[in-house]
Amino acid sequence: MWHDYSNFDKGGQQGVEYRVEGGWGALQVDQKGGIRLWRPVDREGEGGAVAVARVVAVDKGSPPLSSTATLTLTLTDVNDCPPTLLPPTVLHVTEASSPSLLGILKATDKDVWAKGHGPPFTFTLDPDNPPHITQLISLRFNQRELPFCIIVNSF
Repeated sequence: MWHDYSNFDKGGQQGVEYRVEGGWGALQVDQKGGIRLWRPVDREGEGGAVAVARVVAVDKGSPPLSSTATLTLTLTDVNDCPPTLLPPTVLHVTEASSPSLLGILKATDKDVWAKGHGPPFTFTLDPDNPPHITQLISLRFNQRELPFCIIVNSF
């Protein structure tokens, strides 16, 4: 955000100093009034999704005069954490074994589920697997168990 504030006293030659108060402590203002984020912010982090920042401009006159602008910042939530498979993630198949349950993979997600960034997850076998793997193994998602489970079967 850019604000071009000038001090018209003394032909605009008198300086103006800026400071920012609030805004997650993540904003900075330069000497021309440009407002920028100086560090990343996360709506799930400390301070939440909405912050109020006050930008204060003080001239170098005598007496010094000031002006304040209030900014309300709202972060939009994004799906920034991928689901994570919980151990064990390696399943072993014995050669020539009959069809059976190979194991149960469990998954979780660190995003805020209430915002739609959690389950239900979609899990698939990597399409780059050879055809005999994709034809012989199936995944079934069980949404009733926490953490969420993927049932892995061989045919």
